Amino acid sequence: MKDRNSYLINKSLGRFLFASIATMAIVNINNVVDSILMGQLIGPQAVSAIQNVSPVTGLLAGISLLLTAGASIIIAKALGRRDFDEASSSLTTAIVSCFGFGVLISLLSLTFSSGLTSALCLDPALYDNTYKYLSVMLGGAFLLIVMNGTGGLVEVVGYPKLVSVSMLTSVVVNLICDILYVKVFSMDIGGAALATLTGYLVASFMFLFFLFRKRRSLGIRPYFKGFGHMLGENMKMGVPSMLSSLALTLMIFMCNFFVQSVHGETGLFVMSIGLTLVILGQMVSGGVESAFLGIGGMLVGQRDYDGLRRLLRRGLTISIGFAVLCNVAVWFIAEHLATLFGAKDPAVIEMTGQGLPLIAMTNFALSVILPMVIIFQLNEHPVLSMISALSLLINLGIGFILAKYVIKNIWVAFPIGSALSILLIPLISIPVRKKAGNSVGRIHLIPVRLEGVERLDLSVPCDRNRTEGVISSVREFLEGKCSEERIMGVAHCIDELLLNYTQHSGKSEKAYMDISLILDAEGLSLFVKDDGVPFDPVHVEADRERSGLTIVKEFMNDADYSYSFGQNIVTMKWGKEV
Repeated sequence: MKDRNSYLINKSLGRFLFASIATMAIVNINNVVDSILMGQLIGPQAVSAIQNVSPVTGLLAGISLLLTAGASIIIAKALGRRDFDEASSSLTTAIVSCFGFGVLISLLSLTFSSGLTSALCLDPALYDNTYKYLSVMLGGAFLLIVMNGTGGLVEVVGYPKLVSVSMLTSVVVNLICDILYVKVFSMDIGGAALATLTGYLVASFMFLFFLFRKRRSLGIRPYFKGFGHMLGENMKMGVPSMLSSLALTLMIFMCNFFVQSVHGETGLFVMSIGLTLVILGQMVSGGVESAFLGIGGMLVGQRDYDGLRRLLRRGLTISIGFAVLCNVAVWFIAEHLATLFGAKDPAVIEMTGQGLPLIAMTNFALSVILPMVIIFQLNEHPVLSMISALSLLINLGIGFILAKYVIKNIWVAFPIGSALSILLIPLISIPVRKKAGNSVGRIHLIPVRLEGVERLDLSVPCDRNRTEGVISSVREFLEGKCSEERIMGVAHCIDELLLNYTQHSGKSEKAYMDISLILDAEGLSLFVKDDGVPFDPVHVEADRERSGLTIVKEFMNDADYSYSFGQNIVTMKWGKEV
């Protein structure tokens, strides 16, 4: 037996990352292939036009985050503390608001497509293609908002693999429609936009079909009181994530503006490939961010801050390490990428080789900033979360001013902005840490301890012969704090769940079950987690009950079971003793 190890946290992070990275890889590879197809079928001008519209699609993604990212945090925390009413209400509000705002933007798109195109195009040669692509994308804006929003909700309730499957289906549909609409039906760049929206439609249908299915604890509610209040809570909690997305969108617009002002259409071509590389580099950092949102939110709901620290260390190690690998690779393949995207002019290829490695350094900043936005938000530091979300935009702006007017090399803005943004994170945490004293960690500000709360965390190997010390540790922890009758009941529940785990989970001795006991003013809470085969001991049918579980259920007057992130989670509560 160990006091605590990271086995289950690493396993859940690995499962989540694999699915999230697969999803992002699918989406980003689709973007790359889509750009290559447009470059080959229409020409480099089409690639530049799609790049020109990316700030608008990023803004639409930011709106979906405003409506659903906060809901994801509320849902994750609520599921962690078993408040299924709040989780269902937040879920329902998020879906309805995505539909409402999305349809409104689609209806209004006809009035501002032309003006928006003019604002995006510094080079008049890009106007026609940009307008055609933008007008179609804005007309189907509600599909993008609904798809992004519902996909995030499905992920946070513990089904990231479903998101991967849905997005893969969407990508396949998009690429098939690209060829049909552009090549076969001669719909030009507008056909490329319509193909993208067709893929969004398929993915949205799959997400909504899943969310509308009846589930035991969490589901869509046709009606509940307090819709306006819950919408406000969702949006308030979603502001930092929305600002993060908005900052990235404005960053793209700013990059396009400065690069076009110096290098024109050729610079925008390099920028379009650079953005693709940055997005590809975000596959891991974005996956870590999503994992922190889903798994981290659940841990906070269970007040498991030790687990959250372990999740943070593991996640940042993976995120930063992958950014390093991506950046090294770009130095060797930059000019080859220019050729792949349709460039034939030696001057364009040379500029691509100079600019891409420096643009790719943005991944270093994003690998730290995106996860920390969520960590600050989970620990109720919304101001720090918002500053972190805006940091790269502001610092990159400083970098561009220095690069254009002082250094005379526009590409060095990217490493300058990235370095300043990374340095800002520890600086902004200093005031909060000093105010909190020694009760929070350095930089990440995760609570070290909670007042009025006593906690015991144990990691137990899947070996019946090595679990003897568990019950004695539980008894020692509860001695003098609970009645003997309650101690016996808790010990019996843990012992029987351990027996069920070691005999029926199908795991080796290298696997561990986590047991957490929390004693506070409200009473005693027990969380038991394992990654064995899915099995619900709380709601199991009578004909499947094992004799031990029949006895245990007598103690489960306030118990629940869920299967999330590849883990069985049994929660039991005992009220305060009089």
